[in-house]
Amino acid sequence: MNNENVTVGQAHILGAKLRKLAIDAFEICVANEWGRDWESVGCYLHLEVSEYIEAKRDKGSSDDHISEAADILFVLLSSLIEDSVGPRRLIDALDAKVEALKNALSTKDER
Repeated sequence: MNNENVTVGQAHILGAKLRKLAIDAFEICVANEWGRDWESVGCYLHLEVSEYIEAKRDKGSSDDHISEAADILFVLLSSLIEDSVGPRRLIDALDAKVEALKNALSTKDER
């Protein structure tokens, strides 16, 4: 899906949905007393990324690695919300990174 296919309204709804999911994920973590320090969150992220890689490597159903990707987002978004970083800032940072990398590619192609 490219940016031209997403309307402003759809982007707003997606951002709002991501924010709600992030808040809900954080509340679930707190309710379950899951560690929220950097070491715990780092371990959770490492575990979930490893499980994602394993699902991709084993070439299970596409649902397997999608489920693992959702686990990564659960941990990441809950951690960002805890740090008062909403999904919009994350998406803005990702957008800037993608644009910078695209610009670097076009500069490389011009050489």
